[in-house]
Amino acid sequence: MNPINPYKVPAGAELDRAIHTLLFEREPTSSDCPNYSDDVTEARKVVAKLKSRFGESIITGRTRISKKPWFARYDKDPSTATEVVAETPSLAICRLALLRVLRDSD
Repeated sequence: MNPINPYKVPAGAELDRAIHTLLFEREPTSSDCPNYSDDVTEARKVVAKLKSRFGESIITGRTRISKKPWFARYDKDPSTATEVVAETPSLAICRLALLRVLRDSD
């Protein structure tokens, strides 16, 4: 199985399952895995969990990149911050969450 690339993974079931398993530490079933990467309400739960688990604030906003107009970033210092870009704010948040939990597991 190829590992998921947090910078390029598309929104959808694979990313949602990874977030559910790695961040929320729950084994997903087909009926209980929220659409974190497609639903901004669910993505806010991801932000809250990241803050409670790692103690870091997540910043989201707009970029000037037309194909990927949203970013999500953690860390207070812009020079050392980790940032991802995506087509939607929910996807940006989920990509950042996946990157953060994967880094923590290394």
